[in-house]
Amino acid sequence: MLGSLPPELTIAVLNKLDFRSLLIFRQVSHVSRALVDATPGLQYKIELAIAGMVDGPNSNMTTEERRRRLANYQESWANLRWKQEEVLQALDGDADLWELDGDVLALSGESDSLFLRQLPGIARGIPSKNWKIKGVGSEFNDFKVDSTQDLVVLVEILPSTHTGATFRIPCRCRIHTRSLTTGEPHLAGPPMGYFISEPLNIHHQDTQLDIQVLGNRLAVGFSTYHLHGYFCMWQWKVGALEMCLRSTDDIEIHSFTFLTRDSFLLASMSGGRAGLRVHSLKDDVEDRERNLTPYFLYPNPPQCDYYLSIRYLPTPASVGLSGSQAPFDLSPDSKIVAVMIKLFTPNGPVGWTHIIPVSVFLSPLRQSGSDHACVEWVDWASERTCLLDNPFPSLHWTCCVSGSRFVTSTRISTQTGLHPQQHFEVSVYDFNQLAIRHDLAHGRRSGVTRASVVLLKLPDSESSDEDEYHALFGYSRYVTRLPYRKGTVVIPPLSIGPYAFGTAMISKDSLILVDEDDGSKFGIAILSF
Repeated sequence: MLGSLPPELTIAVLNKLDFRSLLIFRQVSHVSRALVDATPGLQYKIELAIAGMVDGPNSNMTTEERRRRLANYQESWANLRWKQEEVLQALDGDADLWELDGDVLALSGESDSLFLRQLPGIARGIPSKNWKIKGVGSEFNDFKVDSTQDLVVLVEILPSTHTGATFRIPCRCRIHTRSLTTGEPHLAGPPMGYFISEPLNIHHQDTQLDIQVLGNRLAVGFSTYHLHGYFCMWQWKVGALEMCLRSTDDIEIHSFTFLTRDSFLLASMSGGRAGLRVHSLKDDVEDRERNLTPYFLYPNPPQCDYYLSIRYLPTPASVGLSGSQAPFDLSPDSKIVAVMIKLFTPNGPVGWTHIIPVSVFLSPLRQSGSDHACVEWVDWASERTCLLDNPFPSLHWTCCVSGSRFVTSTRISTQTGLHPQQHFEVSVYDFNQLAIRHDLAHGRRSGVTRASVVLLKLPDSESSDEDEYHALFGYSRYVTRLPYRKGTVVIPPLSIGPYAFGTAMISKDSLILVDEDDGSKFGIAILSF
């Protein structure tokens, strides 16, 4: 049948197939295999999928050039060989507000300005760009960048006021929506360029904010040292409140993230059990407020309390300031969620990182329509996720996830002569399951870790039913089997600029190293791939 059609027509039909159908077609016969292997466009579609990428809109680049850039991009990240180093001038430590969105780094600067930098992507051909927007004011408490919508959101907490001896007007937020490129009020936002929230049960001085934007929705989480968090969600283009979820005496809300335009993930603790729950934004608000208890449960070691912080970037692919220039971008299907876990035990605090493919929450396993009130750890996490020891990552420089990659860092001491030196070790984990399965199928097993084991010391006289052998020695043992690859690079002190780095972040095209040891200044280095 293949021979009865002109090759051009056959290739045009095959171009309409997804990569899985294309691979099935390739296995039909020697003729079909030869046709796929001899067609660069079809090979590129398969290579994109294996790399966890989607094609970009740049129509000026040939297929062969895209394939070459994709191969260079993958090789550079696999070997942690960056192509360019850039050290930023030491920044004022008082200007400690920042945002990293995809490939845009934003830093607060002078009293009424934001400094923005489009990070370069050498393999993807993304140029570097610097600009500044003025007139943003000096009173905002935090901000969020969404390069896909040319948007910067600035949140200003208005302090409570007294109108008499006993009557107090609670805190509110003034939420500004500005253009990321010009700093002017966003054309799609409220006519005044801002809106004011409903009264909030917070204290102005010690409130921490978690701002997230996806599509038409803006969500702000509020937490303090004295009050467990809650968050509010608005339609930012009109300033209309959509929902507000609060911690109660029975349920502690810890953190949240958008998963898709129609769903979000909530981390909470109830009845001594910590976990996660997916909420559909298509459900009634009353249903969401009634179902704040966790569905995907974490282990329940004795005498332990959890705090969960979710790290995820739900930004759509192939859009944003560099979207029209990129030959390819991250696929939304290959992304991971990182849950930073701080476990308070009788033997002291413990830090874990839990890596979860986003497909776990968007697959039929998610709780929508389920008759079960919850799913225990062994039933949802053991085979499909990865739990790692990670002692206390930075709470300030928090962008540790990009696509299927996760970055962690630590300082290691070495003795050279009489003087100890602090080296900086950066590790990048890649959880791209298609690429790992492809490598294993072709016999490339080197560097693949198939299981992770985390041990937790139990309180004295306590036992655990989870693993009798380790319980005898005073430990609980948690095994997870999501495969990954890990690359590590050691950076000697002062080898990149005059800094001793302590934290690493990751974006699509860069590793961002941060030195914040000096309380008055901090330094940043950008390693571009």
